[in-house]
Amino acid sequence: MHKKLSACYAQILGITCALVVVTFFVPSVFAQGEPSAVPAPPLVAVAPQDPPRALRLMPHVPKPKLKSDAKFDFSSISATSVYVVDVASRAVLMEYNADVPHPLASITKLMTACVTLDYSVPLSKKISVIAKDEVGGARLRVNVGTKLSVKDLLNVALIGSANNTANALARATNLSRNDFVAEMNAKAKKFGLGKTTFTEPTGIDTANVSTAKEIAALGLEAFAFPDIRRATTTARYFVSLASGARTVKNTNGLLTDERNGLYVLGGKTGYLVESQWNLVVKMRDARSRPIEVVVLGAETQKQSFRDAETIARWVWSHYAWSSRPLSFRP
Repeated sequence: MHKKLSACYAQILGITCALVVVTFFVPSVFAQGEPSAVPAPPLVAVAPQDPPRALRLMPHVPKPKLKSDAKFDFSSISATSVYVVDVASRAVLMEYNADVPHPLASITKLMTACVTLDYSVPLSKKISVIAKDEVGGARLRVNVGTKLSVKDLLNVALIGSANNTANALARATNLSRNDFVAEMNAKAKKFGLGKTTFTEPTGIDTANVSTAKEIAALGLEAFAFPDIRRATTTARYFVSLASGARTVKNTNGLLTDERNGLYVLGGKTGYLVESQWNLVVKMRDARSRPIEVVVLGAETQKQSFRDAETIARWVWSHYAWSSRPLSFRP
């Protein structure tokens, strides 16, 4: 008797489950006579990301035109990321892995200089070098407690890429370290650098990251500052100290090489073991065709200069510029 009841309950339960399955999984069979398609998720419109402010095309400025279908051989260089922009029109002339994040290294100092100058710190203001400014890497060889003018700090940070003077320069604004870094990131946002992040003023932290494309924009923004442009086109700088004068040589070999025939209009180098050799340089040839070149991740310092020069000369020989004189942003 119990076995019969159990069989009956099982049969009833099976019918009920079948009805539940039909009711929940194919309701449209009963409602419309045929199954309906599963509704597709609503389409979300994704707005295209605006280019960085400095890379927006200049209206009414002719863009250089490629003379042929020739393509640059990126296997001929050691850099892992490349970006080249025409300064006058802001047209992109070459790019390779241009949106791949990469440690900035000392190119970070361009933003440090931008923030400091925006705070209108008097160049004559004296700042003492303190122990916390010494973070390793390139440095101006001075004792803790040495007082330097903001002008000296700015020039040595940009020309000699000294980390201790970059930290002292940031302190000249009277901002805390956290507030200064917040200003660096706020300015990056203002410039439209969506993939750029700063964590400290020198570039010694690998978490200072950007891309070749956004470094090009940062360079154009920074070189528009007369004090930055002047520093980054100075081959040697002399610092007068009580203990004697110091000579600081520019780390940009394209500037200090008098035989290459290039006219450097601004530049900054950077190196970490993790980043290898980075370079952003604005330059023109004898025919006054200014371009800006970014190379990241070159195997050696000399190779970074060689890569940038090789790329620049290829661009100048394979693109045709307008013959009429142009005015352009610095």
